[in-house]
Amino acid sequence: MDSQAVGSETRRHGTVLTLSMPDSKARGCIVRVAQFCQAVLTVDGQVDAERWEYVVGEQGKPGEWQRQAKFGSRTLPCSWTFEGGQAESEETAICASLQDGEFNWKVAERFAW
Repeated sequence: MDSQAVGSETRRHGTVLTLSMPDSKARGCIVRVAQFCQAVLTVDGQVDAERWEYVVGEQGKPGEWQRQAKFGSRTLPCSWTFEGGQAESEETAICASLQDGEFNWKVAERFAW
């Protein structure tokens, strides 16, 4: 499957967020590549994971991000990597911290091609 730009984006985007909080026994990663996004978070042995895909709408209908799979009780901040999300904003620097409740995610990488 070929990678594709989503929504009003003119290029394909990639974003990587990481989480490392040893005191809380928490670590995680969120990776968006074009129309796909996957995330995993482990906290003290409990695993949460999500997979999202941008699905193009039928004729005349806009596309949208849809969760394809979810494992665990937590909701992960994948939407930060979607068009207009906090991690996608040019105003958010690489290495910036984004807070999601008790978890502190870092923007590790952002690219477009």
